[in-house]
Amino acid sequence: MYVHLGNNYTVPLKEIITIVNLQNPLSENMKDIIEQARLEKKLTTVTKKGKEKSMIICDDGVILSHISSNTLFKRGLFIKGMR
Repeated sequence: MYVHLGNNYTVPLKEIITIVNLQNPLSENMKDIIEQARLEKKLTTVTKKGKEKSMIICDDGVILSHISSNTLFKRGLFIKGMR
């Protein structure tokens, strides 16, 4: 099953490691994770710059989305049939 992360971008649920809420200002740890993914060319942004609400860490990279972490979490639960 797939989770829709915004702007017609989906990822298999089984590849998601964690979903993190992004709050401004970003902590140094969050900045480091994003920068490292960017340097390794493993960062995907599915929203406009400055509109990021969540960071999805997957098996093969990091995705920034404008959809809140709570909404994405609920989508994952719904797909797994835990709702």
